[in-house]
Amino acid sequence: MVEVSDNDEIALLKREISTKLRIPVAQQRLVFKGKTLADASRLRDHRIVDGSKLHLSVKQETTVGNIEDPNEFNTQLRIFLKRHLNTQDTEKVMAKFKEQFKTWISSLSLDDIERLATIHMKEASSY
Repeated sequence: MVEVSDNDEIALLKREISTKLRIPVAQQRLVFKGKTLADASRLRDHRIVDGSKLHLSVKQETTVGNIEDPNEFNTQLRIFLKRHLNTQDTEKVMAKFKEQFKTWISSLSLDDIERLATIHMKEASSY
């Protein structure tokens, strides 16, 4: 248990957690009622009171072995599109795809993300 006041920022709460549990602040993500808490917000902004239950998820430390090239998909998609479209149309399709993908990602709930992660973990463990 950590002692903080409702006027304290989430960042302070994370530092307290870091001190007690030895989990680096950068690896912490606090969630309350399904929403990730921003470091600059205050406990009272989220109506967090004594006895409220927060969920702490810990991000894995990134190591060289598990870094994937975030541009690999875009590169492969661009190569595929260039086989079928001219350069100008390829870039239009890429821009539209990125726009629609961002919209889709921002509309996901935590439940959706959990389902996707579960599916991915099952697929990864079957290899």
